Amino acid sequence: QLYMESRDSASQMLLVVCGNIARNDLEQMVKASFAKLPAGSYKTSEPVPVHHNTPLVVVTRRDLPTNYITGLFPAPPFASAESYAMAMARSILGDRLFEEVRTKRSLSYAPAAVAGSMFSSYAGIYVTAVKPETTITVMVNELKKLQQETVPAKTLNDKKNMFFTGYYLGVETNASQAEMLARYELSGKGYEQATRLMENVRR
Repeated sequence: QLYMESRDSASQMLLVVCGNIARNDLEQMVKASFAKLPAGSYKTSEPVPVHHNTPLVVVTRRDLPTNYITGLFPAPPFASAESYAMAMARSILGDRLFEEVRTKRSLSYAPAAVAGSMFSSYAGIYVTAVKPETTITVMVNELKKLQQETVPAKTLNDKKNMFFTGYYLGVETNASQAEMLARYELSGKGYEQATRLMENVRR
């Protein structure tokens, strides 16, 4: 409770409203509620970009029947031009890992290509496997393949169409639209960039 009270200031809040309401009515409601909060002096700061100067391996030994493996690497910043290509590449990588690791070789039930949350500029691969050396080799080979070989046009087009379908399903509600606008605004890119999402993915 003390933590929340320490954050209870207008400078730490962003109000996003999506819906059929007149601006004047909305402003009156805001003045009657949030206008009573202290202004505060909060300053935003962008997350520090992820950089890996040298490879690093960290092993934690546990008495477990399997191994949990995560590999992380830098990724483009949120809503940058390269981030949309990275989103497609990560999705394609996820499909390939599923096919090569699970379907073809039965090395793991749940291989995955992952992304950092919100504004974190990293991505990676994840797997739980009883044969880590074999599994990691397969996954790294798929990473290299994605780096070195051109993705077939049909594969990329199919991925974009799947993304568009997921996008429209994900913004059906007012709350989900507000969340998306807030995310772009809080990132520093500006809420207007959210309206260019589809255009950027097509490009």
